[in-house]
Amino acid sequence: MKLDNHGDSGLLDDFLEAHNSENTKRWIKFNHFYKNREFTKITLPVFHEVTLSLGYFDTSIHKPDKFNDTSYQLRPAIILIYEKIKQEASEREIQMGKNFTGDIRGEEAKIFSNGIRFEYDLFETALGKLVSLLERAGNHYLDEGIIPEDFENVLEKLTVREAFQWFLENTGVYAGSEQYLFVQHLTLLELVDYVRSLVNEDTLTDNWRTIVINEAQALRVIQLYDAFNVSFIGEWFNFDTKPMFKFKPEINVSSGEQSFLNLFSTLYDHADNIKTGVDIDRYSSNSLEGIEKDILLLLDEGDNAFHPQWKKEYVKYLREIIPIIFEGYQIQIIITSHDPLTLSDLPKNNVVFLEKTDQVTKIGNSGFKRTLGANIADLLKDSFFMQDGQIGAYIAEVIDFIIEDIGAGRL
Repeated sequence: MKLDNHGDSGLLDDFLEAHNSENTKRWIKFNHFYKNREFTKITLPVFHEVTLSLGYFDTSIHKPDKFNDTSYQLRPAIILIYEKIKQEASEREIQMGKNFTGDIRGEEAKIFSNGIRFEYDLFETALGKLVSLLERAGNHYLDEGIIPEDFENVLEKLTVREAFQWFLENTGVYAGSEQYLFVQHLTLLELVDYVRSLVNEDTLTDNWRTIVINEAQALRVIQLYDAFNVSFIGEWFNFDTKPMFKFKPEINVSSGEQSFLNLFSTLYDHADNIKTGVDIDRYSSNSLEGIEKDILLLLDEGDNAFHPQWKKEYVKYLREIIPIIFEGYQIQIIITSHDPLTLSDLPKNNVVFLEKTDQVTKIGNSGFKRTLGANIADLLKDSFFMQDGQIGAYIAEVIDFIIEDIGAGRL
């Protein structure tokens, strides 16, 4: 589960919001992959509207000096940019008020004001994300920052956007005789420019830190954001998990759809992390670094909450989708299931029956069982799935009472 870093991160609502946002990001990326393949038999939900909210960081215009490990040489320039964000935003709002006549309605003024606030909060969030990445380097470059001596005079003459670009193009860190320049991270500016282009009266909301966009736009934001995040992976810096954005689909997804999306989008996300060198497992403290070409997947009841038709095609989808997701890797899959629909797609030699007796789990006798192509009704009759008959316990009890009453002459 992802951590939210705003305020008291221990609040359950914050944890859930951040976790659900990461789920939505995975779903959107997998949806794009899935819809461009030939096996789209299961219709997945389309997120016509996605709420994008700006994240919060420890360093902001409200506390621009909250540094621990960012290079000393870079801190004054970062603080100047934060101050410029606050100043320019204020000037824009004042100028907006002067330009409007008395005919403008309060709602229109609010839209313009929210647009300005969102834009500059976006710059603040982007700078906070950059500082978060610099902080993750530890104290390796505390006194090894690279920046032109006349940075104050230069930044003073620039707009916020120009100052942002100048900082990325002219700063960096060094170690010995080697230099690491931030110009290779201009994707951040491309991301900011794209999100700014989405801001208009149709996408703005009452909350100036939130806009509503469509799925294709959300996908592009995610792609640019991931590209920027991944660009820091290497010997100098590390991948940073603190999110710039939170995503929330404006649709209720059924439990079955959630199960399908969670399973395959998680696999898709892991495969993408392995291929791009993101050495992090978002769901545990385990490293992905040791994974080579042979991968063993353990799927514990992955078909849980699936619609019966989806359960019927579960193994088929695993066989079709996983080789594409993990292209170039040798994959072996071990699955657990209580469902006869899943079992009927597996040869008996590939199935191990487990039985639990007196709190002890042991391997059951499967010598007489037929699985592959077996009739679902026949499988259900097996004591492995069903004991004491094939009807509901309540009606079985009612029938027993009736038989007892008939035998006693009461009926």
